[in-house]
Amino acid sequence: ALFLLPGRRCENGRPVPINKADYQKYTHELIDFAKELYKASQSRNAEAVSGMAEKLNETCANCHKVYRDVGTAEGGGLGTDRCKQ
Repeated sequence: ALFLLPGRRCENGRPVPINKADYQKYTHELIDFAKELYKASQSRNAEAVSGMAEKLNETCANCHKVYRDVGTAEGGGLGTDRCKQ
């Protein structure tokens, strides 16, 4: 997965935390979900695919709330502390 590609950097220049166990877990959960979503899309059942939207949101949010959507006591916001747990 590209998310685990060594040498990648976050938008703020920090290295992507590919060696952290939780980051790897979140990435593998996203990969597994993407496989499920792909399978559902092959059924051409729009309702089934649409029904997976909430799980997609949760799967992404698991990682975002730890590594992306963080702020700082100094008032930093999105982007400022990306890739910093």
